[in-house]
Parts: sequence; structure tokens; C-alpha cells
Amino acid sequence: MFKGILSAIGLVLGAQLYADNVLLLTDIHFNPYAECTSEQVPCKTLSALIADPIQQWPNILAHQSVNAYKQDTDNAFFLQGLDGVVPIANSYETNTIFITGDLLAHHFNAEYNTFAPAQYNTQADLTRFSAKTIDYVLEQVQVRFPQAKIYMVLGNNDSDNGDYQMPSQAFLTALAHHLSQFVSNKTAFIASFSQGGYFSTPWSKDVELVGIDSNLLSAKSPDVTLATQQLQWLKQTLAQAKADDKKVIILQHIPYGMDLYQTATSEIPTPLLNPSLQAEYLQVLNQYATTISTIYAGHVHMEYFALVNHKTPLIGTIAFNSVFGNNPGFKIININQKGEFDGYTAYYANLATGKLKWTELYSFQKTYGNPANIVQILRLFPSNVQNPQVIAYRRYFNGDNPQDPQPISVNADWQYYYYGINQQRGSAFGQYLASL
Repeated sequence: MFKGILSAIGLVLGAQLYADNVLLLTDIHFNPYAECTSEQVPCKTLSALIADPIQQWPNILAHQSVNAYKQDTDNAFFLQGLDGVVPIANSYETNTIFITGDLLAHHFNAEYNTFAPAQYNTQADLTRFSAKTIDYVLEQVQVRFPQAKIYMVLGNNDSDNGDYQMPSQAFLTALAHHLSQFVSNKTAFIASFSQGGYFSTPWSKDVELVGIDSNLLSAKSPDVTLATQQLQWLKQTLAQAKADDKKVIILQHIPYGMDLYQTATSEIPTPLLNPSLQAEYLQVLNQYATTISTIYAGHVHMEYFALVNHKTPLIGTIAFNSVFGNNPGFKIININQKGEFDGYTAYYANLATGKLKWTELYSFQKTYGNPANIVQILRLFPSNVQNPQVIAYRRYFNGDNPQDPQPISVNADWQYYYYGINQQRGSAFGQYLASL
């Protein structure tokens, strides 16, 4: 009833009505090995996690304390963090959750091989445990948001075959069936996700939601054959959306452009995606720029945005975990009835206090201006380090953690991050660096 009253008020006042307020999470990096040590191999906790259903995992892992900076997410951090997100997300009446990858901890496979008992230490066992761990993460989100639909894309750590490696068919199929409960086109969803970790599903009558496996295009371990198949599928999907006069929202883990941290520290342009595959991808996105509303990504662990092809906004969000020294965080994204970006509010927790207390970090509108003008805002983003928008961008980049110095906080290195907002192509980035 309350929501209906608000809708009526919005109609009377001519206010913008949202199709949804979306909870955006990324880089959770859940670590089921947090209680395992080299003094006890095999690890009793891991043995119990392997043997028992995921409904028992909170009891098995109950005596953990919240992890500190520079560590992957233990169970206490994960559950306390989620519990704190609930009242904030509910205050926005959130009923959609985007997870832009990396649910599994770093070095997931190596840790399993170290700590698993001999009778469970096969590749098939690792595949089952990898999928089981993602099931646990998704279920803990789902029980806290029982009415929400959850959409996720694969991160480079989300594989039973190792970092940046293509997951097995068994892993993909298991995850596809879990995620298919949230979509209306179950058969098509399972088929494409099981094949390559990508999908398309109706989000509303006017909006299509597309999930991309950007790991296939990564600079570290590209899979040219599967990447090419995915790009052809994407082109067909975008063509159909255009023909149906629908907008498209894209989810992916690895964003476009340079690894700005590595580029700033080495002064050598370091791409995140394979240059040739990225060029093909950007060409497709440019062709359908009027159809694509917004791209949401993860991977960087920091607070960032970019303008793809100088036309399409890409929104990242700070990681839910703190392994790179950032304060953890998440976003509530406002999306209007046409599927268009209409602002966000970012939240963070000051982990230096030892507590996961979420507070507002900043809002897009208050900091950068009218969200409807995001393309112009990013295209004309200032470079002057004294500009209030630049000060805000640099401050919020790592979740406002002054104890974790980043290249972005060094005036001489700001230029790399500034140029990265509008430039994704390595050749142009190299020319820019050469001109400095």
C-alpha cells in the first residue's frame, strides 16, 4: 500500500518513477578456508563443508571473527555485511540484485588442493565444491532478500579450473540451473550460460538484461574461439533488442580499457582485455550505442566509472571485500522505467573500526549532477586536482580509506585515472602517455 501511495504521489508531482532500485554487489571473494591452517592438514572445517549441506555452513563457520584489511571475505564478514545491507536496501524497496562477479576467494583451487582430505581431492570434487560455495553465497543473499531476483556474471576467480580459466561444463551447468529460477526464459538462459557463461533475459517489457563473460576476452587468458562466439551472439541479441525497440543493460566483470593501477605504477599501458577482442567488442557496442543504456562492471575493487566509445556509461562499484586495502562497499542503483541510469548512492564501512557499519559514502546526483546528463558529465569530466568533482572521485575511489594510499591519490598519477574515464583503447592511451 505504501508503495502504491508513493507511486500516486509521483504521478501527481510528475516525478521520475523508477522501474527498480537495484542492489549492486561485486567482488565478494568468499573464503571457505579462513579457518584452515598449515598446522592442520587436511582441514577439519573444510572436510565438514564438503560433507554437509550448505544450510549447515553458518553453524560450521560460526566461530570466525570479521576479517581485517588485505584478507578475503570470511563467513563472519560476509554474513554481518549482508545483514547490514538489508535495512538499507529495503528502505529503497529493492527487488533486484546485480552481482558483477568474483564470488570465490583468490587462490580458491590451490587452497582446496592444500587443505582437502585425500578422498575428496580430485578435480570432480573441486568442481562440486566450487559450485557449492557459489550456491552458499547466493543462498545467503537470497534468504535475506526473498522477493528479489538475482542476476550475476562470472568473475575471473569464478571457475573450477583456476583464475581466468574457462569453467567446466559441469560447473557452468550447475550455476545456470541455480540462476535460472530468477528468469522467465529458463531454457534459453540455461543453454547460453552452460555454454559460455553469458545470457540474455527480459528484465521488463521495455528492457533486456544481458550478462557477458568478459573473462573470455581478458588480456591474461583470452579464449578467442569462445569469445568470438559470444560476440556474435551479443550482436544478434542487440539486433533483436533494437528491432523490438527495447533498451539493454549489460553486466560484465572485467571492464574495458587499461589496468590503471598497473599503468600508473609501471608507466606502461596495461590492458584489461585482449586488445583485438576488445576492439571487436567496442565495435559491436558502438553499433548499438542507442540501444544500450548502461554497463555495470566490477573487478577493479575500487569506485570508478567510464564512458565507453564516448557514448555509453559504464558504472563500477567498490568491492564488497577489502583484500586490496579498500573500505568495503556496495551501491543502490536507480534505474528508470526505460532502463536508463538515474543515479546511485554508494555505501561503505570503515573497516578500521573493526565493525561492518554501513554508512553513505556519496550520491551521484549530489556529487556530479543530474544523472540524466551522465554522458556529458563523463565526457567533460575535469582534470584539475582542485576541482570538487576530482577531489570527490579521488577520495571515494578506495572507499575513503586514507590509510591505503593508491596511485590515484598522487597528483602526478591522477592523469592516468583521468584519461581512463574516457579512453579504453591502448593505442590512444599510449599516445597520451607519450605526450606527457
